[in-house]
Amino acid sequence: SGITPNDNEHVEWINSTGADLSVIIEVATLPPTPIVRCNTYDLLINFLPDPCFKDLGTTLCLGVPNSTGFPSVLCGSGSDVASDNDLTLNVGGLPNNTNGYWINNGGTPIFVVRPGGSQGNLCIAGANGRQFPVMNSGDTGSVSILLDLTDTPQPMGGNVSIMAGETWYWQYWHRDTFVTFTTSNFSSAIGITFQ
Repeated sequence: SGITPNDNEHVEWINSTGADLSVIIEVATLPPTPIVRCNTYDLLINFLPDPCFKDLGTTLCLGVPNSTGFPSVLCGSGSDVASDNDLTLNVGGLPNNTNGYWINNGGTPIFVVRPGGSQGNLCIAGANGRQFPVMNSGDTGSVSILLDLTDTPQPMGGNVSIMAGETWYWQYWHRDTFVTFTTSNFSSAIGITFQ
């Protein structure tokens, strides 16, 4: 449910059953007038497929709310078998038309609070590599990338193949604009131990 003193409620719901469901949404206005069940009300509903339905990895930290009012969420899908070379990273909940890029860490992640004045936290600082290309969230507020696990960037240059038994971490760093200033923010971060 969403209740605020303003006309700006935002409610999100995820169907985690894997089956189609019927959903009933009830909107009521509250006092100072008596509760009214019939009213003129604008309601915007977005139906988005869940890119993380059977997701991979473990969440290290959650994102800090961005200018949408909610944090961006990163998840992985595909296979955690390194030799399959089938890992897609997905981020949803981004501000629309926002640039950003993926960072990774093949070592021990370090938590850094608001690096460089960012709105969010870097959860995987340390030996970071940068995954290209820079991506734009477009009008869906989401980005996705199919990684090449045989060609993974390292922090000091050069690329490596991810091997079975290794744990790697990813996070998405993006621009963010609040009412009076432009800053950056981070998605949640995940770690995947490969087989």
